[in-house]
Amino acid sequence: MPEKIVTKSAFSKARKKLKHTVFVELLKKLQDHYYNNIKAKKWKGLYLKAVDGSTLRLPKNKDTEKFFGVTKDKHGNCSVMARVSQIYDCLNHITNDAVLVPYRVSENEALAGQVNTLSPYDLLLLDRNYPSFPLFSLLREKKVHFCARVPKNKFNKIKDFCRTGKNDEIIELSASQRKISKFYPGEISQKTVKVRVIKIKLSTGEDEILLTSLLDKNKYKTSVFRDLYKQRWGVEEDFKVIKHRVEVENFSGRSTESILQDFFAKLFSKNLAIILSSGLNSDVEERCRAQNRKYSYKLNITNVLSKMKNTIVKLFTREKTDEYINKFHILI
Repeated sequence: MPEKIVTKSAFSKARKKLKHTVFVELLKKLQDHYYNNIKAKKWKGLYLKAVDGSTLRLPKNKDTEKFFGVTKDKHGNCSVMARVSQIYDCLNHITNDAVLVPYRVSENEALAGQVNTLSPYDLLLLDRNYPSFPLFSLLREKKVHFCARVPKNKFNKIKDFCRTGKNDEIIELSASQRKISKFYPGEISQKTVKVRVIKIKLSTGEDEILLTSLLDKNKYKTSVFRDLYKQRWGVEEDFKVIKHRVEVENFSGRSTESILQDFFAKLFSKNLAIILSSGLNSDVEERCRAQNRKYSYKLNITNVLSKMKNTIVKLFTREKTDEYINKFHILI
């Protein structure tokens, strides 16, 4: 029987019929299944999320230039860049939501479009580039909790707080509609937001100022916030994984649609690898204890992602998926 050969042009033509939204939907289905069926880690009853942005360099052509726009560096060289905004589960190490948008879209604008993916069971960690009254108001309108690092001169009431010498105080922020409209074009119903401002002395001697919606001082004592904000580092580490391990900028096509396909397919693959291997960490810890090892071992994320490449297609095309998951576990 003659072997069937698929030409590059036939593959390209078939790929054009596939929408990137299928991978967005797969990403959502996967995380819904994970949180509904697996006891995910929480911080004081809340899922600990962090948001961060980054940029990707894209293939330069008329299609990508039209959708993402063109940017110039200081030497006048033109390139096509996209902005990524990712909401990341810091304790369970998976991407909850991500968008790939034109570079001209700011991190705050990108996040405003992602707020609907958050819930009242989430606590969102924000670095010092994000804090603004419209964002805080929008999050509280959705009953989403937050903890943000802020510059000392960000709000007048924070300046006043720093002068008092206190370490923990509840204040009320407000802004005029003109200022709200400047930063966020949508309608915001909450014109004032109660927040708790906390001052933490770092080992460097510098004061770190945090703003949070967690107002209950008995349930959330001042001391817990020192280590809480450090958890935000996970989202920055995950961007290193996405860029250097998953190689998200190594696109298999040049059109806008193929770039979006690659981006979301790789995030789905990364999440699937993390979820399928998550239960093995306890096995590794148990072996370390049993063998009295000097150091604690953990799974090699590069190895996990590498082995997933050869497993993922079989999981979609074979009936006995358990068999391939077991083989995957043995390999990693």
